[in-house]
Amino acid sequence: MSQKTMIECFSRLSTEKKICLLSVIGTRLTTYCRELYIEGCDIDVTMKKARGFNEMYHKIFGQLHQSFTNQQGFSDEIFVATLAAIADENDLSKYFLSAWENAREFVERS
Repeated sequence: MSQKTMIECFSRLSTEKKICLLSVIGTRLTTYCRELYIEGCDIDVTMKKARGFNEMYHKIFGQLHQSFTNQQGFSDEIFVATLAAIADENDLSKYFLSAWENAREFVERS
């Protein structure tokens, strides 16, 4: 899924659906992060990825807070682009895209 498609998808959602999508993405990313460390792996690579996951959590929870308190957060375009950039910079794009797709499917069913 392209970043443009992700932005369009996110922008079409109601606030309630955005909250749901972000909650599912955060949950999925937590699961992926937990699975990062494998005995004998390169700890520096693992720590870089863990910091990347942490930065994505920070952005997601910040956006959730803005939504719950009816405050203006980042624009949808900047928010999604920022998450995608963090994922790309930390070699987490496959996890982010998987979490996004899983969350999108969940939101469509609910």
